[in-house]
Amino acid sequence: MIENYIALDLETTGLHPSEDRILEIGAVKVSGDRKEIIDSYQQVIKPRVYKKLHHKIEEITHFTNEELSHGKDFKRTVLDFLDWCGDDYMFCTWG
Repeated sequence: MIENYIALDLETTGLHPSEDRILEIGAVKVSGDRKEIIDSYQQVIKPRVYKKLHHKIEEITHFTNEELSHGKDFKRTVLDFLDWCGDDYMFCTWG
């Protein structure tokens, strides 16, 4: 049996996967046996390529350019997130 399920949600800079960048990683950890939320993870990511948000993306995500400027580096965030996931998990997401 899988120890934990990770329900993952990403916020991006738009609707074009080949051009967009991730702005935020959000997730909840659900126990594999009890099916209860046992932890959550959220981190805003500082943009490195498109540093200014389009006004429509601001409306959708409710992020400001000021908030994003205080985000963490993407590579560091991914490493922290994978560490938070633990050793035995399955990713779940929705589209």
